[in-house]
Amino acid sequence: MSAIFFDSGAATAQAPADVSAVARWSGRAATGIAVLFIAFDTAVKLVSARAAVDATVQLGYAPHHVLAIGVIELACLALYLVPRTAFIGAVNFLSFRPRL
Repeated sequence: MSAIFFDSGAATAQAPADVSAVARWSGRAATGIAVLFIAFDTAVKLVSARAAVDATVQLGYAPHHVLAIGVIELACLALYLVPRTAFIGAVNFLSFRPRL
């Protein structure tokens, strides 16, 4: 019974056989575009660029919250980039609404 709970995940590491190469590469391209956008947004917040601070203030947050939001975004992006935790990272990033 413990083998069920502690499965190494080897069976889920492979892509399904019925996925075409075009679909696989389309998914990779879409993921790459999303990752580049999120990485750029995170980098702008981590360096506290003037545009990021101004936009955050317009949303009603204090200027010092920009760095905290950037760190949280970076953690969610790191979770998303690891295949085994990609779902958790995506859910955390999409549901993250700072209430600082």
